[in-house]
Amino acid sequence: MISQAGLQVLDRHQAKYPRHSGQIDSIRLYYKERLWHQLSDSLLEYVDNDDFASDAGDLIELYTALIKDTKTRMNPLKYALLTIHCAREFADLDAAITFLKEAENRLKGTSQDAEFLCRIAQAQVKLQLGQHHDSLDILNSVKQSLEMMADVDPKVYAHLSKVFAAYYHRKEDYENYYKNSLQYLAYTPTSEIKPQEKRTLAIQLGMAILLGKNIYNIMELLDKEILQSLAGTEFEWLSALLNTLGRGQITEFEQAIVHHSDYIARFPTILKELDQLKQKVRIISLLELLFEVDKDDRSLRFERIATHCQVHKSDVELLLMKAMSLQLIKGSIDEVEELVHVDWIMPRYLGRQHLEIMVRKLVEWEGKMEQVIRLVEGQSEELLQNL
Repeated sequence: MISQAGLQVLDRHQAKYPRHSGQIDSIRLYYKERLWHQLSDSLLEYVDNDDFASDAGDLIELYTALIKDTKTRMNPLKYALLTIHCAREFADLDAAITFLKEAENRLKGTSQDAEFLCRIAQAQVKLQLGQHHDSLDILNSVKQSLEMMADVDPKVYAHLSKVFAAYYHRKEDYENYYKNSLQYLAYTPTSEIKPQEKRTLAIQLGMAILLGKNIYNIMELLDKEILQSLAGTEFEWLSALLNTLGRGQITEFEQAIVHHSDYIARFPTILKELDQLKQKVRIISLLELLFEVDKDDRSLRFERIATHCQVHKSDVELLLMKAMSLQLIKGSIDEVEELVHVDWIMPRYLGRQHLEIMVRKLVEWEGKMEQVIRLVEGQSEELLQNL
């Protein structure tokens, strides 16, 4: 049944937000024609407008009059997403939690994914209230449930990772923040992230890399479009540091620190970590060296490592022990021969330059195999005579 109250709310919205008249006309048409799929898509686009960010009440009114009673007709996942968008208008966060719980109850028996979204949104609001323990309990409960399921909508994983990241950001747990933020980006198309959120996320991820002592998988972030949002901003220096650090480019990284020293000086926490970062770029440079050499050539002399990583030969052992303690490499060190044999390297994200190295190695391997085949073919007659 079409709600007249819903149509009246749309009329008020059209008068208040004339620049969105086209969207509102489409919503009104789809609602009257009972085209629920098109209606849900149009509503999701409409409630995502920034105009509602500072105008509490309009979306809640729309939800109550029009969206709420379409539960049985609308896709449950989209219904949950609309609920979450509208819940953000509550100034009273406790009321927002109640609002989300009621929607979760209405969705019971329709879609577990939709229920999960409502629960994750409750965890996010509790985090805003400072109820960190309660928020983490909900997130862990949802995560545990998802681990036992095979077919889950990516949006559920995206929302879960995003709120987990927000939790760890508040706790200043840079490693877990970085990990969960990358998962969020993996499940979320860049086109769905607003420009301001991209910049904020890029800055926070960059800071996590600089301040997180155990973050070495930087290439995965460098390959994402999100870092481009820093171009032309006051945080462009951060992008320069990350690009040289993530590739293990020692000289370029140290030059970037000097070049952008005025910006870096604004962040005392980064200044305190500069020595640690200089060690980090050398460890990454070591990993790059080990990736470049052939598998059979991973017994490296200290002198080669010292030259490549720009450290004194007496500091090579310390560098190797640090990399081993971080579980980045495994192997054995021969102090007498000043030699290290590496038999395992932690799997890492492969960027374009790594793929080019792999292609070169495959071509070389193919050449070696051809030589072996020719050798065998050349000796086959002799081998048959000796049988």
